[in-house]
Amino acid sequence: MKPSLAKKSRNYDTSLKKKFLRSPLVPGPAVESPRAVAEKFQKLADLSPRSVVLEAWRDLESSAIETAQRKEFDIARIPHPSPVTIGRTLAEAGVIDENQFEVFNMLRSMRNKAAHVDDFALDKDDALEYADMANKIALFLKST
Repeated sequence: MKPSLAKKSRNYDTSLKKKFLRSPLVPGPAVESPRAVAEKFQKLADLSPRSVVLEAWRDLESSAIETAQRKEFDIARIPHPSPVTIGRTLAEAGVIDENQFEVFNMLRSMRNKAAHVDDFALDKDDALEYADMANKIALFLKST
């Protein structure tokens, strides 16, 4: 059996998947299946797993900003709020719970490593798992 993303990547917090699995995400058809996410990012993952992380984060960040705007939070008036501020605001307002907030921050941290660490390495399957987690949180935010 292949090691999971949380255990395999030295760039990944080992508790990410556990926290993710404890978070109440949108059940049922509102969440894209792992297969749908895999198909969306499959070609990109073949070329660059790092790019999958960057693109999946962009989708999640966009959903978080849209949620803040829809709920008319103060950060919605800031032209380019930081992801830290967005996540904290969503958590403080009760939009996301503590586990979701931790996963959001871990995904953000991994995205930062993908963007800024020269020797960042992630295999295709782990990148697709990252995209699946980011997608589920993004869809949860869209449903709130």
